[in-house]
Amino acid sequence: MFKPKEPTIVLKVRLIIFDFDGTLADTYPWFMGVINRAADHFKLKKIDVSDLDSVRAESTKKMIKRFGIPLWKIQLIARRVRQWMGDDIDEIHLFRGVRDLLISLHERGTSLAILTSNSCANVRRVLGPELTGCITYWECDVSMSGKRRRMKKILRRSGIPPEHCLAVGDEIRDFQAAHKAGIPFGGVAWGYNSMEALAAHGASRIFGSIDEMISFLLEPAGMAGDGKSD
Repeated sequence: MFKPKEPTIVLKVRLIIFDFDGTLADTYPWFMGVINRAADHFKLKKIDVSDLDSVRAESTKKMIKRFGIPLWKIQLIARRVRQWMGDDIDEIHLFRGVRDLLISLHERGTSLAILTSNSCANVRRVLGPELTGCITYWECDVSMSGKRRRMKKILRRSGIPPEHCLAVGDEIRDFQAAHKAGIPFGGVAWGYNSMEALAAHGASRIFGSIDEMISFLLEPAGMAGDGKSD
């Protein structure tokens, strides 16, 4: 498999663009609980529990093809799932350490952005007022193929060069969007796609834990890294 060369993560990261689901918030268990509800609702093929590991190794496009989901239904499904999550929002929580990470970055003067296919209303309710106040740029309800365009929009609004930014996400499509936008990428090992899947598609910096991310982003020695995992 072709592995694109990533831009190097520079010493001074001025803007971090965070994905939300599976990156900041632990939505994977909830999503797995409603995925077959969505299959019933939209008359699609159900996912067998034994398929879950293989699903985590696939890109979103491959998963859509594998389960025969018509492209015209994608936005309808996404909208319905966002509505269901809004109904169950009290079940959604941030990963341990996320609060300290966001507050520390904000206090240090790093600009923060949220780029997500989820709704801004859902994200703000999970973050709460304090953390919501730490976020400068919001791009929500993003389509499956729209992340690169929205990343470029954030760059234009911020005026910060891509080499001084970092995109952080848990999916192969997050990495691909960042690569196309010329933004260094940091993958997380606890989200929807596995660490192995991210690495196989070319992601070289993958955080194994929130603590590792905090160390890398907040300790001066960590920022001098070459963008590669230890």
